This record gives sequence, C-alpha cells and structure tokens, in this order.
Amino acid sequence: MASPRRTNVSEPLTPILGRAELVDRAHALLDGGTRWLTFLGTAGVGKSRLLCAVAAGVPPRESPGGVWRCSLAGASTEREICGRIGEVLASQTDGKAVSLPEDAARLVDLLRAAGAMTLALDDAERGASWLANFLPPTLAALPGLRVLVGSRQRLGGPGETVLLVEPLEAPAAAALFVERAEAARGTPLREEERSLVPELVRRLDALPLALELAAAQLAVLSARELLDSLERSAIAGADGEAPRTEGDTHDTGWHRSLHAALDVSWSLLDDGLKESLCSLALFEDLLPDLASMQKVLPAGSDAAAQLTALGDRSWLRIERDPEGNRYRLLAVTRTYVRRRTPEDAARRARYMSCVAAHAARHIERWGQRESMVALCGMGADLGRALDMATDPATAVALGIVLGRVASIRGPVGATLDRLDRVFTLVQDATPSELVDLLLVRGRLHARDADPARSRADFQRALELASQVGDASREAQAASHLADHLRHHGEPALAETHYRRTLAVVADLELRARVTASLAGLVAERAGLTEAGVLYEEALVCARAAGADLLEAMSLQNLGLLVQEEGDLVRAEALYRKALARHVALGHRRYEAIAYLDLAALALERGRMPEAKSEAETACALAAAAGDQREVALAHVLLAVAFACLDDDDAAAMFVRAASLVQPLREPGLEQALEKHEGHLLLMRARREPAAAQSLFQAVEQLCNDTGEGDDARLATRILAGALERARGARDALRVARDGAWFEPPGSPRVDLSTRAQLHGVVATLAAAWMRDPKEEVPAEDLIAAGWRAQRSATKAAKNRLHVALATLRKLGLAAHLKRGPGGYRLVAAIVDANG
Repeated sequence: MASPRRTNVSEPLTPILGRAELVDRAHALLDGGTRWLTFLGTAGVGKSRLLCAVAAGVPPRESPGGVWRCSLAGASTEREICGRIGEVLASQTDGKAVSLPEDAARLVDLLRAAGAMTLALDDAERGASWLANFLPPTLAALPGLRVLVGSRQRLGGPGETVLLVEPLEAPAAAALFVERAEAARGTPLREEERSLVPELVRRLDALPLALELAAAQLAVLSARELLDSLERSAIAGADGEAPRTEGDTHDTGWHRSLHAALDVSWSLLDDGLKESLCSLALFEDLLPDLASMQKVLPAGSDAAAQLTALGDRSWLRIERDPEGNRYRLLAVTRTYVRRRTPEDAARRARYMSCVAAHAARHIERWGQRESMVALCGMGADLGRALDMATDPATAVALGIVLGRVASIRGPVGATLDRLDRVFTLVQDATPSELVDLLLVRGRLHARDADPARSRADFQRALELASQVGDASREAQAASHLADHLRHHGEPALAETHYRRTLAVVADLELRARVTASLAGLVAERAGLTEAGVLYEEALVCARAAGADLLEAMSLQNLGLLVQEEGDLVRAEALYRKALARHVALGHRRYEAIAYLDLAALALERGRMPEAKSEAETACALAAAAGDQREVALAHVLLAVAFACLDDDDAAAMFVRAASLVQPLREPGLEQALEKHEGHLLLMRARREPAAAQSLFQAVEQLCNDTGEGDDARLATRILAGALERARGARDALRVARDGAWFEPPGSPRVDLSTRAQLHGVVATLAAAWMRDPKEEVPAEDLIAAGWRAQRSATKAAKNRLHVALATLRKLGLAAHLKRGPGGYRLVAAIVDANG
C-alpha cells in the first residue's frame, strides 16, 4: 500500500483560469532540472494560487521528503525566515520534538535531515536579499532540494529562473469575473450586464484579486453601478488629488484591499525609486521611449537602471517587442502611486516637457508605423500636458499633435474644447501654426457632425496659406476642403480642388492622399477604370513615401473598387489586410471603417450574422474614436442586419440610424439610408406572404435608381441581392446554420438533431454555403464531419458517406445536393442564420 503523500499543499478548490500554460511551463522546467524557480508578479496577480498549483502537481517520487509550503509574509531577518521554514518542517517529524533553527547553518542541517524535498516559499519579497545569499550555496550543498518562490521582487541570486506572472488574458479574466459574480449573487448575470464585463476587466487590469473582490460586490450592486464606482475612483485618483488618508471615501472595497497589498511593495522601495515611480505615474497609459523617460525622471537618474529596478520589483509592466520594449503601469498601480504623493510642480514640468519633446520627435514622421503607434499610445498624455500648458508655443505644438491623434482615435468633443482654448492663447501665432490648428480642428468638426464649422475652418486655412504663399499648407487645406465638398453635394468643385492640388504638389505623402480621394470621387460617378488607375497610383506614392497609414488606406480603397466590380473574395482579402495594418498602427477610426466595409460585404453576400457582428464592432470602434459619420453608418448597417435577421427591433434601429444620419447633411448617405429601409419591406414580406408580391415590387422600384455616390450604389446592390434571395426563398431549401434540420420547399421540416452523422454532414455543407454558395466540400471533409474517428481514405468510410448522402436525398435533398469536380454543395438553398 502506498504511503500517504507528505505535503501541506492542497489542490486548489476551483480551477485556476488562464494559468494552465504557465503551470505546464513550470513543471517542464522542474522536469528539465531547474531547482530554483521564482514566480514574479505584482500584488493581486495570483502568485500564491499558482505556486500552490505547481507545488501540488509535483509527483511524490520526485520529492520523497515531501512538498512543503511556507509563507514568509512579513519575514525579513535571518531569524524570522529560518524560524518560519523550521516551523513547517517540524510538522513532518511525526510528533518528535525539533528545535527551530535561528540561523542559516541550523536551517541547512534541518533541510538535510528532511531529505529530497520541494520547498515552496510564498510572499518572499521582504526576505529577498537574505534568500538571494542563502539559496545558491544551500542548493549546491543539498542536491535533493528544489525551491519554488513567490515574490513581488526578483531575488537575483545565481541559479534563479524567473517566471513572470502577468495579469490574465481578457477571455480568462472575463470568465473568472463572471464565475465569481454569479457565485456571489446566486443567479446568472443578465445579458446587459455581461456586455459590460470586458470594460470591467479592463478597468480592473485583469488582476485576479481585483476581479474576485470586485465580482463579490455584485451581490448587492449591478454591473453598471460597479463600473460607475470604478470610474469615480479613477477620477479621484487623478494627478493633483491629495495624498490618500485613512477613511478615504473614494476607495472601493477592492481598492482598499489592493492598496493594502501595495503598501508592502511601496515600503520596500528606496527614496530614489519612489521618486522615479511618482514621475512615471504621471503618464496615463503607455510610457514613452527610454530617451523621453530620461527627461521626466529626476536629474541624475539613469532611466535604464531605474526601469530595470522597478521591473524587478513588479511595479512596471515590460512588454517585450522585437522593435523594442514598451513600458506601462497598471491602472491600480498608477492610482495608488498618485494618491501616495502630493503634487510637485517640478515633477509636472518635467512631465510636460517630456510629452512635448516626444510629440515633436514623432509628428514629423506621422503616417509611419513607429510614430503612429508612439503618438496614439500617448493620446491621453498629450491631452493632460496640453491642459497644463500656459506657454503659447507649447500649447500650439501639443494642440496640433493632439488634434491629429484625436482625428483617428478620439476623443473628439474633449479635444475640440482643448483646441478652442489653444486658440485663445495664440493671438500672436504664426500663420503656419494657425493653418495647422485650423486644419486639425476642421477635421475634428467633420468627425463631430458639424459640417458648417468644418468648412469654415478649411476655408480660413486655405485663405491664410494663400496669403503667405505657403504652397504645401495651401495644398493640404485645398484637399481637405475638397473632401468636405465631395461629401456635401458639390463633387464638381471638389474635383477641381483635387486636380489643382495634384498639379502643384510634390510631396509624395500628400499626393498619395489626394490621389486616393480623387479616385473615390471618380468611382462615385462610375468611372471604375480611371478610379482603379488612380488608386494604384496612390498606393505607389504611399509606398515610396514610406507612409504606412496611407498604404493601408489605399489597400482599403482598392477593396471598395473590386467589391463594386463584383470580386467579393478579393475585396474581403484587401479589407482584412488593411484592417491588420490599421490595428498595428493604432488607427481606431480606420479600424472602424474597415469593419464597416466588411459588414457591408457580408450583407452583400447574404451572411447576416457575420454582418451584424462586424457592424457592432465598427459601432464600438467609431464611438470610441468619436467619429459621428462612422457611428451613423454603423447603425445603418446594423439596422439592415437586424431586418435581414427578422429581428423585431429592426424598425427601432432604423429610427435610431436616421437620427444619426440627419445631422451629417450628406445627400449620398441620406439616399443610402432610404434604400436600406427597403429591407423593412422585405422583412414584412417574409412575415406576410399574401402581401409579398406587392412588397417585392416596391423594393424593385427602390433598386431601379442607383442614386448618387458610392454609399447609395452599395445600398442598391445590397438591397437588390436581398430581394433576389427573398424571391428565391419561396422555392428554396431552408437549412439550419448548425445542420440540425432542413426544410424542403412545400414539405415538413426534417429533424437531424438525433442523427449525428447526417447532422455533421449537413452542418458542413451549410458552413460552406455560408462562406460561398458555390463552394464544394470534398468527400474527405464530409466524412470527417460525420464520422470523426474514421479514416477518410478507407473504402468503408467512403461507402458510409455514399449511404448517408443517399439517405439525405430520400429525405428531401435530391434536388438540392449537387456533386461537382471538387466535392458536394447545396443548391437552390437558403441557410437559416437563426437555426
């Protein structure tokens, strides 16, 4: 009979979500001979549970002396640490009296007597220095000893292997939060509350302790009330707030618990590191590059050394990247540090100077990936620094950069308010500075659905640039004014401005932008061949200029063109390629536009659930970027998806979309909305078969006039495709999206939910139809779907498939299951997206 396991470590009562890979990696290191493994992470990240999970998984044969966990919380001296470890080891002596060690030598003797073992030392940060000196010689003297350490501070001795314990990935964090919230409440979260979970996870830094403590509050709070309390707490922790005191009412329960944990980490810092941390806590999100951070730290500080020390103590997150490390503080850490320290004028001055220098260095390379990422990552800091600025020159410089960042990422309204303040400070600004300010403010007014002010700013900028003979800025102003004219019903005048600009401008980046805009205008009047030539020219200019942003935009524009030409597969490939680049650049506005293009493409292809998902994503991104036009367009496409899915909320969605389109005053967009509303007629036709024919005729009349502009033409194509599908649906096979049933025309529904093989085959055919109605599914794929354990190449497997297909034909698929050179596909069919 096997002897009982010698340990004081228990298996976790609940699964450790999101940590399986880290546990496996730790065991792999131990199996590979690692004898000192340190789990390094900030307070609340889950080091203790991870340490116990790894220790509990050590096989008894590898640690015959046992697996023992010892908490060193608060222990820092040799006597305290040795005594704690000795107390744990004494528990394995079967009642025999053991004198507790008071020094390293006696502890080594006790460890030697205990035999080959695994020792898990938790909360070791206070004793880090002593352990760094004690463990290397002890491990050398005791070859059967293995040590696991949980610490907020790297110990740093020879032989130490460190595993960083980072906050959870978003899916695991959300799952943990929902699990704990529902356990606390005793009932499932409502759907509207679940929609807030991603933002709650972000606010809580995906820290397990913060998630668990906050989730417990949902026993009495709603998710919205919890989110509001977190927002109030973040505001209360903003720079300039008095240092935290006892009884601070701004702290939520979870804040107090985390702050108490961080008090320990704070006490371990020397004064120099504390001052450096206070300086870095002024930044809102991503910290700037190393050279810029050198400017914000106290005089005489070495930025590299300070960052290394703070990283080793788990105050700083270091994101490893092939192009260079990036640094940030967790939100809870930033709030804690800000409220620990009073306001300091010199520190704030260094911060503002750092942000301004960082902005100046990167704005010259606007459009290139490195600079776009750097500036977009500091959008919030640009705003804070601008709020602090009283010097007109600094305010102008920061205002121009912030305006450009806000035009692609938002926030729009707050940035417009800041720019209005800048204009009051720059009475003596140079014409060039005023032109730049007017251009960025004009773009933001356009994003904010204020076309009158947008046009006024562009016209004023054009006049000023012309007066002083600044050809480059004159060309920029003319192109922006042309963009405005194009969208507001004056295409001929817009084209005149575009062509005049191209005749004089030499800058490749500006040529790329103007050429792409002209191509779009040409395409709107159905000059697709000329538009294609212009788009290719724009792409060449963008690449020659090294303008990553413009290259991505050009790819997206080409996607629009090939979609209009009917090559929907290539259009999707171009959109997704452009989307990936926009994500890499941090260009939130164009991310939204790419998702809008994908949503429209899905509508044109009849993929309604996909269209709904893409439109919802576009809506969220556009709202975050503050772009009212894209928000309106997203709501229009979302309303179309609702109607095509026969959702009862479709009519209300169209009312909401119309309220967003109206302030934009764009004739083309208004015409597009009118055509899109034809989907409500098709929805009614599906519900009222007796009225279907007359409703189809009304929709056909809407399709006869394509309207003006690309938005209206696209709406016509989407509506015409939906009309064709609606007419064909009366004589078509209906198939559930998941393959659980099909319904032949004029026949009762055939249920496949209990017939696993047939269910799998039909589900695979339906999935292929959703991708492309002409896609053929190879026999091997159908065999794999119906008989997962079968080898598809065998004769028996092929015979089973032939029998299954014959059965499906007898059940009603005889006229709808076609075999081609590449396999099988459904014909004259409609896949029910709700099935």
